[in-house]
Order: sequence, then C-alpha cells, then structure tokens
Amino acid sequence: MDNLLESLTGLMTPDMIQQASNVVGESPANTKSALTALAPTLLHAFADKGSTPAGAGQLLGALTVNKIDGTLAGNVGSILGRDKNNSTQAAGKALIAMLLGGKSAGVMDAIASSTGLKAGSSSVLASIVSMLIGSLISKAVSSGGLNAAGLAGMLGGQKSMLAAALPKGLGDLMGMGAIGASTASAATAAQSTVGAAASTTRAAIDSGASTARAKIDSGASAARSAVTPAAAGGSSMMRWLLPLLAVGVLAVLGFLLLRPPAVDLKAAACAPIASLESAMKSGLPAITADTKVTDVKAWLATVKPIADSLVTIGRAASIPVDGLSNAIKAVESAVNNVPTETLGTAAEPIAKVIAELQSTEATFKTVSGCK
Repeated sequence: MDNLLESLTGLMTPDMIQQASNVVGESPANTKSALTALAPTLLHAFADKGSTPAGAGQLLGALTVNKIDGTLAGNVGSILGRDKNNSTQAAGKALIAMLLGGKSAGVMDAIASSTGLKAGSSSVLASIVSMLIGSLISKAVSSGGLNAAGLAGMLGGQKSMLAAALPKGLGDLMGMGAIGASTASAATAAQSTVGAAASTTRAAIDSGASTARAKIDSGASAARSAVTPAAAGGSSMMRWLLPLLAVGVLAVLGFLLLRPPAVDLKAAACAPIASLESAMKSGLPAITADTKVTDVKAWLATVKPIADSLVTIGRAASIPVDGLSNAIKAVESAVNNVPTETLGTAAEPIAKVIAELQSTEATFKTVSGCK
C-alpha cells in the first residue's frame, strides 16, 4: 500500500459522508470537515504507535481482539450500520484509547471546535475513522503477508508525510511540539547547518576531494556561528556542547563522504554516541513524585539536540536510528503532558520511558560497534 492517507480519503465518498452525518446528526458539510481533519490525525497516531515492531505487534493484537479485518474497508456501510448497536463506537474507542491515551479528549475537542460539531460527534466520527484505518491496515497486512516488523516498516515510512498533513495546532496536542523555544532554535539551527553542509559537501566532491575538504571547513565555521547565539542563553554545558556537536557532525559527514573504502562507517558515530551517553547521565535528576517538571525538561533540553543530530549521523552511516528517534519522542511527549509542577503520578511512567531511551542508546552503541 503506497499511501494510507490517499486510501482512507478515497473511502470518504459523498455517500459515506452523508451516511456518517446521519449517524451523528450533523450537517454533511461539518461532517466532511471533521472527517478530513480526523483522517491524517488518527493515521499519524496509528503510524506513531506501529512504527516499531513492538508497537506494531500491539496494534495487530488490538485489531484481532476487536475483530477489525480487511473486508470492512470494502464495505463502509457495514461500519456505519454497526454503529446502530454501538459496536463501532466500542471498537473504535478501544483503538483511540490505545493510540492517544490521555490526549484523546483534547484532540476530540479541538476537532469539534474547529469544525463546528457538537461535543460528542467528533468522538463518534473518530471511532468510525479508526475502524476504517484498522481495516486498511489489516488488508495491507493480509495482502502483503506482513509480520510485526514488516508492518512497522510500512507505517514508519509514512510518519513524516502524515505529520506534515496534520491540521494546524494538533501536532502540539499530540506531543509533537517543541520543549523550549531557545533550545528548539538551537537544535534546529544545528540540524539545518548539518543538512546544508552535507549538500555542500556532496556537491564539492563532484569537483574534487580538495574542494570538498575546503567546503567542510567552511561549513564547520558556519556551524559554530549558527549555534553560538542559541547556546548563549542556555546552561553552561549547552554553551560548549552544542558548538562542538555541530562541528563534530559536519566532520563526521565529511568523513563519511570522503573516507577510504576500508574504513568502518559505523565507527564514525562513536564520538557523538559518547556525548549523548554523557549528557544522559550527567544532568538527569532523580525521578520521583516530588521531582520538578522543569528539572526534567532542562535535562531533556540538553539531551534532545544531541540525539537529533546523532540520528542525522546514523542515517548518513546507514545505522538503524528509528528506535532512538522514537525513544526521544516518547520521553518528550511524556514530560510535556505532565500538567503539574512536580511529576506526581507521572513519575513512574516517565522513569520507564527514560529507561527505554537509555536502553535504546545502549543498543544503538552496540549496533554501531562502539565500546
């Protein structure tokens, strides 16, 4: 299946929209607006959940338990008809609870507010859409003979496209917002510099290795200039770490492109991995119910730019990086969703996602061949 979003929107025919509007008692125009917003929103939630083999396995289990198979996508009327005895709502709500958790109410309220629906209508439509998505996924799994790893690859490959299609404002509600403006700016500047330097380096190689090296040196100087203003307002660690990191990333990318054939590509990532490992250990506060959320965010603000840049290096070196990328996003989402000044009851789940991040970093280090 090339594009889940196209397949899903293709099911939303005028007849389907009319039937759905009858189910929720809303106008066809408002129903169409809500379905259009729900499609990329819920698809992204499915893709985010199922982009790892473990998450994909949970997703497959949920589809089996709720008896959502590939035939439903070919008969949308059966889903709408099932809603008369609330079976669609029950199965759909179970999926949404698994995918969105505590974010569900906020996402549904945002959809209702932006499309003029009544408060409960967006939840009913979300249940219908989740059933359709589940059916499309079941169909893809069946037709492609996919296991959990295969499904994870399919869903993970569509996450960036779906993130770009999210309605305005919903990205933040779903935990995709930035942690802090100054830190985010620093990370973005560093990553933009890396991307620009990589492109410049590749172009330079075409005209000779010596020119490429000159371009890399120029890019490193630009990187130092780009990150220094952003780091100036941060912690003392960030003041020296971000400039070194940006220069290091440029050097690694240049090394990967100009290396002799006998050099191990993966070994080039060892120094940045060591930086991430150090940052993860040095500033992490003890995670208890009384821990201040701001302290955890300060630690994360130091770790995330390093992890993001390491993901860039990993991709350049053909090292699997989805696990690290997903782990840092999970920690960010968990911390940003704490509504109080201290962690409180969120301490235990946050400790778990941080432990998963540490485990992923250790695995990434091993896969990269670093000691």
